[in-house]
Amino acid sequence: MMFPPPNQLPCTCGHCAPPGPSPCKGSAFLMGRILSSGRQWQKNCALCLEVTGLPEHLPPPLTLCQVSAADTTDWEAADDGCGRCSSLLIAIPLKCVVRDGCGCLHKGNACITTQVALRGACCLPDGWRTRLVILPSVRLMTPSCPADCPVFDARLEVLTEVYLTRWEAVTVPPSPCEGQGDLPLYPEPCRCR
Repeated sequence: MMFPPPNQLPCTCGHCAPPGPSPCKGSAFLMGRILSSGRQWQKNCALCLEVTGLPEHLPPPLTLCQVSAADTTDWEAADDGCGRCSSLLIAIPLKCVVRDGCGCLHKGNACITTQVALRGACCLPDGWRTRLVILPSVRLMTPSCPADCPVFDARLEVLTEVYLTRWEAVTVPPSPCEGQGDLPLYPEPCRCR
């Protein structure tokens, strides 16, 4: 029981709630609920990559050394023909590292596209109460053959995961063991005599 400070008398108006724990036990938070998802994994994809953003007049031969996905992606609706799922055409910007004939490394850009089917979606995301999360991963399988211009025949592994989510309020009821102190994560071993 809480007592007021000695120089203050407790309020007796009947409208003030006594200070103390909230009558609502448990917790509430926001959680992203996955409405639909899709995945496209191209394990050994042969592509012709044109790398832009490089300095002009690099001494040949040029070699593509590294490829990774950039942070932002663009998408548009695509027709998949089955009618049961929504399909997205996703443009994945790439960060590329190119070695010139002198052994110097230069950074450039490229772009690839892939198509991913969203399973379980009744409609394409429209931005109203939903959020589209696109997680692309790209890596160079083998270094490309040397070339005289920044156009490379590359073998890439491309993994694209897409999630259509919506934020929902979730409440967790209070634990039945609340107020009994911290419980161990694992039961203590039995000590037999």
